[in-house]
Amino acid sequence: MPIIVVQLPADRTQKGTLSLVAADGATLLAGPFQTYGKADGQTAAANGNPTRNTLLPFGDTPLGTLLKAFFKVHFTEATCGLSPGNLT
Repeated sequence: MPIIVVQLPADRTQKGTLSLVAADGATLLAGPFQTYGKADGQTAAANGNPTRNTLLPFGDTPLGTLLKAFFKVHFTEATCGLSPGNLT
């Protein structure tokens, strides 16, 4: 199963990266995409999460490791922004 890897600086208002790697942990499948660990407060509040709770949709990126999840992901510039890997 692919693994989402998010690397963030201690100051979550600064850019980090999000990548999708194969189960081997080494083969890059997508990214890296520039990302932030802090959710937009207005968007979070408008979607029922005014405190940006990490356990709710539209919250800050949580800390730690997620061992198993089943979901469908579609990365686009609109959702992830531009990165050197998708500027071509």
